[in-house]
Amino acid sequence: MLDLVRIAKPSVVVLSAIWQFYSDPGLTATVAALKEASVGRVVVLGLGLTRKKAPARFVLQLWREDPLHRMPSPRLDYGRFGVFEGAEFHELWRKREAIENAMRKSAQHAGAQFVSLLQFLCKQNDCLMRASSESGESFYIDTGRIRLPFAIVRIALIE
Repeated sequence: MLDLVRIAKPSVVVLSAIWQFYSDPGLTATVAALKEASVGRVVVLGLGLTRKKAPARFVLQLWREDPLHRMPSPRLDYGRFGVFEGAEFHELWRKREAIENAMRKSAQHAGAQFVSLLQFLCKQNDCLMRASSESGESFYIDTGRIRLPFAIVRIALIE
């Protein structure tokens, strides 16, 4: 990867992962290696959202369940539709602030900018899956990878 960075010479590198799946993401070492490869700015995106299936499928499910077939809210209950369920979800949700604070501290210590996705996307455990009630266009391609509409939102968060 670093060889590609040295060849491409990007001015900004954005690091994103499902951090809660890693016991040691090696964030400090990764940021240091990128800085050494002459990357001017490194941005670390906080905890991401992963779902059991693509949000578009949940929208269809909710639409079918509603007798009036109204467009569901742009927010999904992550406790119900997220990849984690029951006690596992509540444990992760309880720890999310501590996880993100530790990530923020590590990123800043390494000289990177930290952006919390959960702070932007979620109110309690209701998390955005699309830009608005009128839009049926999901932020996600599948269970966790983003589509262009959310990439645009991410860019706005970083700037």
